[in-house]
Amino acid sequence: MKTKPTKTLTAFKAIISNLLFLLISCTSEQKTDYTDYIDIKRAPVIEAKPFLSISPSDNIFFGNIADITFISDGRVVVLDDELLALHLISRNGELVKTFQFEGRGPGEVKNLSNRLRTTEDNIIAIDDYLQYKIALFQLNDEDLEHITDVAFESSISDFYLINKNQLVLWKSTTNSVQKLVDSIQIVDLNNSDEIQTIREFPAQEVITLSGGFGGLNFTINTTTQFHTRNEFCSNGDRLYHIRTDSLGFRAYNLDDGQEVLSAIYNQPSERITNEEKEREVDRILESGSDFWGNDEKARLISEMPDYKPQVKRVKCDLPNGIWLELLNDEEEKWMFISDEGKIEGVFQKTMEGQIISFHQGYVFASETDDIGDITLNIYKHSGN
Repeated sequence: MKTKPTKTLTAFKAIISNLLFLLISCTSEQKTDYTDYIDIKRAPVIEAKPFLSISPSDNIFFGNIADITFISDGRVVVLDDELLALHLISRNGELVKTFQFEGRGPGEVKNLSNRLRTTEDNIIAIDDYLQYKIALFQLNDEDLEHITDVAFESSISDFYLINKNQLVLWKSTTNSVQKLVDSIQIVDLNNSDEIQTIREFPAQEVITLSGGFGGLNFTINTTTQFHTRNEFCSNGDRLYHIRTDSLGFRAYNLDDGQEVLSAIYNQPSERITNEEKEREVDRILESGSDFWGNDEKARLISEMPDYKPQVKRVKCDLPNGIWLELLNDEEEKWMFISDEGKIEGVFQKTMEGQIISFHQGYVFASETDDIGDITLNIYKHSGN
């Protein structure tokens, strides 16, 4: 007979899931370095106009939109991490087909991440973040053919799809002197045992929580919006590295790991107030009062960074460019930088809902109404 989980155990699982989620510069032959200080208020303004809206009234029902992108024929694929599915939508906003992934067999997942990767020839990749498995498919018209599964011995921070034979992996590892680094590796899917490390980067900043549960002591490393993080994008033979304490990116050749482009537009640093530190720590600890000690809050506040980073979130829109959400408490603004390091403009979010992605001149946003129904709104922007 199955027993009902205790409230304490359920809360503990919720805390672990939340913390995992938090974790979860110009030519090919000559480096060009952009190091200008810019007045963001004088950057070109990117505007967006409604293009298409897809809602339950169109007989399309989403569980939760985790990621979304165009494929080569102009149709849209929507990754749904609640329904463990991929929705294929026509250019007119009609549902073509929904592909289900739930299961533990080939091409199936139980813990679908929010990562959707595609190629120009419609190879699609998803991953199960607890089974450490990436599943690859070929989309042909209305059929999704399973190609292969790639399993790993440990978790990955992210992955990128070069083609059906190669993956780029981002993994947190220790180097030869036992220092934590973020490692970029290439996997040949014809021989997945051969993994080539292309480049290593200093690990992102973390905050360590110490607690106890059922007589056991444990520590958890997580991060906050005020901790410097690494973010990566990949396209073709290039890897793009964004360090959130600076505005911009550096690009590297995936063949040899050499830097080919630096596009950094630093801004004056802004101090984090004590009130902001306290609010951020409270947010981390709010669901786990039973697990953290009484002195944990004061310790965590004292270990918070003193200065804010420049970037809050990153959205890859290659080969067009990269979108950087500026860390701003009052309004949501995104800076768009081309793949060659040119600032295309700044987009201020005015629509309702949550921005899911930018792709090929469009903004995809998810809006949830009072009864939980989700509408997908697509906007055409003027960025490029």
